[in-house]
Amino acid sequence: MVSSGIVRQRAEIERVIAGRTLCDELRHVAETCGDADAYSDEAGTGDGWRSLTWSQVRPRVLEVAAGFAALGLTPGERVALMLPNRSEHVLADLGSVHAGGLGVTLYATLAPEQIRYVAADCDARIAVLDGAAELARWQPVLDQLPGLTTIIVRDPAACPSGDRYMTWDGLVALGRDRLAADPDEITARVAAIKPEDPLGLLYTSGTTGNPKGVVLTHRNILCEMAAPIAR
Repeated sequence: MVSSGIVRQRAEIERVIAGRTLCDELRHVAETCGDADAYSDEAGTGDGWRSLTWSQVRPRVLEVAAGFAALGLTPGERVALMLPNRSEHVLADLGSVHAGGLGVTLYATLAPEQIRYVAADCDARIAVLDGAAELARWQPVLDQLPGLTTIIVRDPAACPSGDRYMTWDGLVALGRDRLAADPDEITARVAAIKPEDPLGLLYTSGTTGNPKGVVLTHRNILCEMAAPIAR
């Protein structure tokens, strides 16, 4: 039998997250805590750490979302991600969500054939990779992934030439131009997202067979975010 305390806690969680998506939460945080640091990365040049505030993060997320839209990503489609724990990983994930799609993070240790399976199973349209090490894992199987139209590489020095490749800075610039030309496109896509829509697709490790994709919705994630508040 469920205790009255648990019932009250669940009711409070439902009240807090009612009708909201992660896009709503990011907008709220940017508006109320804009000057607070959101994400930090090592500069890599001996200059310590560089941080993005919440007021900087949301515009960048919208630029990435518009960049994905300009590359042809339509609502419901997937973006494969293979990056380390850094801000571009989060921005790419949130950008895919704001474009109406969802991000699929792949383990950086996967072999090429495992990458081919996951990317094909989720029907990824775009991949965002960190650099040369990740490219070396993907390139042997790219010919087997005809639905993957664009590979974005964070490290510009590692980005190959060719129409299929784009740097991270190129994606952001493309999105900035798209937003200027059509500022309402991403706003409309975000407005169409509902709490029960997919927010992410997580694949199991595959230790007992082929990896299996697990869908998480906006409501799933917001429940976890609100649970500590309701205690």
